[in-house]
Amino acid sequence: MLQVEKIMEQIHLFVSSSDIAALRDYWTMLEQFVFIHADRIQSAAVRKLWTSILRVYLVTAIQAGRTDKVTEFFEKMASTLSGQPEWKDWFGV
Repeated sequence: MLQVEKIMEQIHLFVSSSDIAALRDYWTMLEQFVFIHADRIQSAAVRKLWTSILRVYLVTAIQAGRTDKVTEFFEKMASTLSGQPEWKDWFGV
């Protein structure tokens, strides 16, 4: 349980500091070393978790008045997220 708490603390740190690059790098590391063994159902849950974390990132940046970080988010993440149905409304398409 302690490991999960540390992971959540790290994610919270990246979200609260509006560091999308570090958040994305950390998530990639989790995918490579933690989520690699997930079955199909677990993988779907992991994808939903990632979507939720990214949305929390955006909402947190907006609430903090960090429009520069919102712009940076869409610039860095547009190529991977814009075609996904769960992001359709967020990209205004």
